[in-house]
Amino acid sequence: MLSNHNIAAHIKRVQHATAKRLKLTVRADHIRLTVPKHCPEALIQQFLVQSQDWLEKAWQQQLSRNVSEVKPPTHIHLFNLNMAVQVCVTDMAQLYRYEPTILYISASTPFKALKAFLLDYAGEHLSAYLKTVSAETGLSYGAVQVRFVKTRWGSCNTQHKIMLNATLVLLDQSLVRAVCIHELAHTKVFNHSTMFWQTVAQFDPNYLNHHEQMKQNTWPSWVNAMLNHRE
Repeated sequence: MLSNHNIAAHIKRVQHATAKRLKLTVRADHIRLTVPKHCPEALIQQFLVQSQDWLEKAWQQQLSRNVSEVKPPTHIHLFNLNMAVQVCVTDMAQLYRYEPTILYISASTPFKALKAFLLDYAGEHLSAYLKTVSAETGLSYGAVQVRFVKTRWGSCNTQHKIMLNATLVLLDQSLVRAVCIHELAHTKVFNHSTMFWQTVAQFDPNYLNHHEQMKQNTWPSWVNAMLNHRE
């Protein structure tokens, strides 16, 4: 399983000379972590782990409150296209209509339309791309499922069924490939042992850099609005 810990990228540490304890404050566009002077790093990490469930819930609530202020994007970049796709908000009965370089989305439910389009696009193109990477590496799998997940980029179970996060289509293709290789490697080694990472490195020599990029990924506001919107 490859996790998506992008919430960590929103945390801003502030060292406070008079602070008596660690404190998390969720704000409109970031999470403030107040740290007492000379606080050990191990204690900070333990505090963050213990606060994870509360923090994720509070952050999602904050994102939901900000949705009304967010506008749909004018363009979106998809992992397997060289050119950006123009997004046009228009009055239409259907949720969306996609043409090679233009995506038309319903003005009445724009984020619902974006979510429907990305799920359909990911279902087709991520599945096909995984098949391509599987053929290139010789690592086979049983089945694939594509859906929106907030905490993981992908996963693989003991039946070699791979799940891919639909939001992957918004990343660079090199990162999508890194996720595919990570999950395909689990069909050979079902853990994160040295042998597993050797398998990953065989097909993705820059996997450490790729994983770091994904850990630091932060979505533009419209993606968070789409994932949290209720229409």
